[in-house]
Amino acid sequence: MNRLGMIIDLSHVSYQTMLDALDETKAPVMFSHSSVYAICNQTRNVRDNVLDLLQKNKGIIMVSSIYLHIFL
Repeated sequence: MNRLGMIIDLSHVSYQTMLDALDETKAPVMFSHSSVYAICNQTRNVRDNVLDLLQKNKGIIMVSSIYLHIFL
């Protein structure tokens, strides 16, 4: 995907796949619609250590506001 210039979307992948993709990719990745695991502990939400890796990767996360509304 990097070679083709495609952006890797990690929403809906497992925690291990998040780690593997961030370890292998040479380009920024994205989470197109996710939430933060610390706020809403669903399996596919993004854990703090993955957020740290995402920052180093210069990727982005677009947080679903429905999750935020529930907890605010």
